[in-house]
Amino acid sequence: MKYFIKQIKVNKNSISWLALVIFFSTKLYANTDIAVLTIEVDPQQCVSIVQGDDCYVDVTIKWHAQPVAGYCVYSSQQTTALQCWKNDRQGQLKKEFVANENIVFTLKRPPSEEVLAEEVLEMAWVYKNNGRARASWRMF
Repeated sequence: MKYFIKQIKVNKNSISWLALVIFFSTKLYANTDIAVLTIEVDPQQCVSIVQGDDCYVDVTIKWHAQPVAGYCVYSSQQTTALQCWKNDRQGQLKKEFVANENIVFTLKRPPSEEVLAEEVLEMAWVYKNNGRARASWRMF
């Protein structure tokens, strides 16, 4: 009789342990559907000589997404997509840009306008434009 009671206790512990394993493995499995979206811009900065001058830069834009779907990359310089991909989980785009202010690149899933990921190409300059003309000569 003692053996039978001990056997039941082991089975209860085993069942509890098994229930915990199933519970946590189900939770881990359910989290695999979370969207993973990234967008990278290289280089991250464009440098011009004087603040306000146009900056010319060849940009590489890479994106990665967990769910396979159709995605488009947009820039703040235009309303239409730079490029779109159908049924992909990653993409790459190389393009020359001319700008004198920051450019924001966004990843979207058409037809939605929701921004899934974004990255900024920042403008920098060697000399700051302080708003007044520099005199080429001085009296004193």
